Amino acid sequence: MTGPSSDLSDRVINVVADGPLLDIPPLRQSGGMVSATPNTIHFHRKHHEAVMSGEKVTTVRWNEDVPVGAAVFVFDEHPTALSVPGTVIAVHQYRLDMLTAEQAHQPPETDMQLFAQQLRENYYPDMPSDAVVEVAQLAIETSR
Repeated sequence: MTGPSSDLSDRVINVVADGPLLDIPPLRQSGGMVSATPNTIHFHRKHHEAVMSGEKVTTVRWNEDVPVGAAVFVFDEHPTALSVPGTVIAVHQYRLDMLTAEQAHQPPETDMQLFAQQLRENYYPDMPSDAVVEVAQLAIETSR
């Protein structure tokens, strides 16, 4: 970065590593900007109730482009769920093998090794233990 700027393309994301925080450029960001066009985020059908009730307010993703901004949440193979407009409020990146329950917005007693294993078994079989994952904070649009 060459100087102060309000342009989001100058934004730096903190990645937690073994040791001090590292400042690196964003790994994936559409043109370095917050997305204005809604992006589709797919969820397993089992997450529908938790997302809709506000119980699930984050998602952990690997090798997916999850930009901040408008989104459409889709619940794959759900028999009755419609697509839901929402917003990705923030995206934070962490190394999977260093990810804490607090960072992943999980209960404090969560076994994070088991959490990582379940991510691999259910969604990302090729994800290495030192992968950089994104924790996206979500909000659904409420009808007025």
